[in-house]
Amino acid sequence: GDVRFVYGEGSADGARQVSQRLWFASVNLDVWPYAAHSPFVLGTVESSLARRVDLRVNAGIGHKMTFVDSERSLANLSIALLAERSRLPTAEGATITESLARLSTRLRLRRKIGERAELGYEGFWRPEVEALRRYTFTNSTSATYAMTERLDLKLTYLDNYDSESRSRGARSNYDGQLVVGVAADF
Repeated sequence: GDVRFVYGEGSADGARQVSQRLWFASVNLDVWPYAAHSPFVLGTVESSLARRVDLRVNAGIGHKMTFVDSERSLANLSIALLAERSRLPTAEGATITESLARLSTRLRLRRKIGERAELGYEGFWRPEVEALRRYTFTNSTSATYAMTERLDLKLTYLDNYDSESRSRGARSNYDGQLVVGVAADF
């Protein structure tokens, strides 16, 4: 599972305004999480001010193929079919509700460097089934350093791309964050 919340304010000409508001939650359940092949179910819920998504909910089924899974490395690829329902504002100020099917492809890579460092990558490409040129892409790249046995320092670059954001009135099809965090393992 994954849960994220991002909030940001900025000021232009002395007036403060919300420039970033994102919340995201996902769950993924593998039938055989440590097997080379595993069917899974997944679901996500999100909202993004920057990409002009009031609410996007999807759920689906898929198959994960693991190529490498050792103490030092991980490489797997997942393919899924998703049903999606979205409430989206238009550039004119109206709201539309959209239902569609998406394909989802995820590549996940992880590699330990020495005894304390780890690099990770996870990328999701989700095109619409009926129009592959309309897609979302999420890319997460991270570097983790184990400060102690139970405390990690983590630097993550997360970017989101929605090919249709500008048509809904967003400034850009892209939004991203650089996150510095501390994670505790209990």
